[in-house]
Amino acid sequence: MKRLILLAPLLLAGCWSVGPDYQQPAMPETGPVFRAGQTAAIRSSEPPERWWESLNDAKLNQLIELALTDNLDLKAATANLQAARANRDAVAAALYPRVDANAALQRARQAAATQIGNQYAKLPDVWATEAGLGLSWELDLFGRVRRAVEAADADQAQIEALRNQVLTVTLADVAATYIDLRGAQLRVSVANHNLDVQRKTYQLTVTLSDAGRGTDLDVARARAQLESTVATVPPLYAQITADKNRLALLLGQPPGTLDNILDEPAPLPSVPEFMPVGSPASMLRRRPDVAASERALASATARIGVATADLFPTISFTAAPSWAGAQPGDLTKPGAFSYGVGPAISMPIFDPSVYARLRAANASEQSALANFQKVVLTALAEAETVLEGYEQDRLRRQSLSVAASASGRAAELASTRYLFGAENFLAVLDAEAKELAAEDQLAQSQIAVTTDLVTIYRAMGGGWSVAPPPR
Repeated sequence: MKRLILLAPLLLAGCWSVGPDYQQPAMPETGPVFRAGQTAAIRSSEPPERWWESLNDAKLNQLIELALTDNLDLKAATANLQAARANRDAVAAALYPRVDANAALQRARQAAATQIGNQYAKLPDVWATEAGLGLSWELDLFGRVRRAVEAADADQAQIEALRNQVLTVTLADVAATYIDLRGAQLRVSVANHNLDVQRKTYQLTVTLSDAGRGTDLDVARARAQLESTVATVPPLYAQITADKNRLALLLGQPPGTLDNILDEPAPLPSVPEFMPVGSPASMLRRRPDVAASERALASATARIGVATADLFPTISFTAAPSWAGAQPGDLTKPGAFSYGVGPAISMPIFDPSVYARLRAANASEQSALANFQKVVLTALAEAETVLEGYEQDRLRRQSLSVAASASGRAAELASTRYLFGAENFLAVLDAEAKELAAEDQLAQSQIAVTTDLVTIYRAMGGGWSVAPPPR
């Protein structure tokens, strides 16, 4: 036994891990700046971690802080990370000896009987007691356990990256939903402004008709346009309610909890003049989904080593001292002690499933590699797409701003000319309809530009590092 103990360090010193050693795959070649980001509004400096603060909206900042602590998806993702850490520790426990203890005390009677004459004598009841220890330790000569720990480490890192992805998505969802709510309130104000104009027009047609200068047809047309505009408002209020409920859910609160914060209309958050987005390479380093897919590849590579180790012998060392006697007090008497100690070795001779598992592990590694490459390309494509969309939405907003001003001026002129009999009423209706459409399109364009900013920061993988570290 002493020789085995002395040989154990030598055996462990000669250990190696079978299977491929993981090497992180190379990223695709990218330029120093995004192709779609070479505009006056885009900067190549790194984006801020607390990107939502660039929108200069105190209530949005308040909602974000609440989401960081109360979002239920984030809590679930944090619990998944805690489970992954525990699973990793359970796998790593196989690197160390395992010690078990056992004890038993029984009152027993043998089944046999002794015949004395024509009678059977029952054997007496006896006590039996036993106590012992069991020690087992797998000598990880070929790295099966070490590769399993390597895979578990990668799994834990993948779960942590997925948690960060949940955080990134949650922050973006809170900001986008808040912008959608403020946008709906903006569109309500636009509709109410046009309703004021159309009510005045309707009253004008009634007055002119009563005075004999207008017709009932003009009155009917004005009434129809007024009611059509009124009909656009209820869906916007429904959208506002839906957004408030969505925000409450994102903050882990029941519906109605945020009404006191959000009921009062407020303008859209302001969009900064310049937007820092960093480089494609830094974006890939920040994105949690890229990190998660890379760690999944590392885990799959390590599991090839686990499957390969099954082709080699498994050597373990066991020791089992025990004490036995009729009564508990007999355990300390001479002769009560016994033991068994020594190595054990097992090796598959014919087991086709071992080779099948190895083929499966290699295929899983190839699948993880393809998925990693796809995630990287998807991230690059998504970033280029949202940056281009942001630039085009900005240009569209500029044109719509001019169009809304011109439409408002045209509606005023048409109403004045109609009042003095220089224009028919159809021109007034057409001008007011175009004014409403132009102002509503401008409002929607402003919403789109502000939402684009959130989408860009989500695509850049920003925000997750500001959250408190998971425990």
